[in-house]
Amino acid sequence: NPFLIDIVCFPAEKLFSYNVEALKSFGYKNVITFWDPDCGYIYAEGTMPVCLCAHMDRVYKQDVKKYIPASVVQNGKVLDTHISSKQGIGGDDRCGVYAILQMLKLGFRPSVLFFMGEERGCLGSHRFCNDFPKDYLSNVNAFIQIDRRGNRDCVRYSDDNDALTKAIQQFDFKFAYGSCSDISVLMPHFGISGVNLSSGYYHEHSGPTEYISVHDLNYLIKRLVKILSSDIFKNKYVYKPR
Repeated sequence: NPFLIDIVCFPAEKLFSYNVEALKSFGYKNVITFWDPDCGYIYAEGTMPVCLCAHMDRVYKQDVKKYIPASVVQNGKVLDTHISSKQGIGGDDRCGVYAILQMLKLGFRPSVLFFMGEERGCLGSHRFCNDFPKDYLSNVNAFIQIDRRGNRDCVRYSDDNDALTKAIQQFDFKFAYGSCSDISVLMPHFGISGVNLSSGYYHEHSGPTEYISVHDLNYLIKRLVKILSSDIFKNKYVYKPR
């Protein structure tokens, strides 16, 4: 998939610029940008009452110079392709960026947040919360972050409202615990619940052994289509701190 490879290989600043232009080309009129390699963000207001989130930074210091595809074969049949790199493939979280852009290509228009600095303590999401008041995202009923390893996890952070988790689980996800991601900063500030979904990367932060499962990433995209086509976001999911 050449588009996936581009998203994986782009240096962060190039990906930032690409995402801004992509959002505009998809018809988003209110695209707010703040470029900083440590705490930048992009926000685009959509027409759907859900906000998709991902981060553009990588934990690795080097950009991907060359990717390594490996076929997973069983009984002579190719079941999957795993993509890795000696520099670290950075599926965390380029898989999330790719998945969101695929939703836009398919015609969905959620609100979108892309961040820098997640790997250094969610600096981009902290900056976004500092820049905008608590009622700024009044059109958003839920956050969906796409920044989790594996293929079926639905992660909730410090939120005692399990309604969104239960709604997402019907799309072949299972509840799991996580430590921190951008929505763990966004939720208490804006008072909106969110979950973090698996996006098909494995062994994150481990350099050459990290890989992207193309099968699992594509399976996420199929389920995202069903999620965004459903009516589960018609009511606001209110964040309830534990």
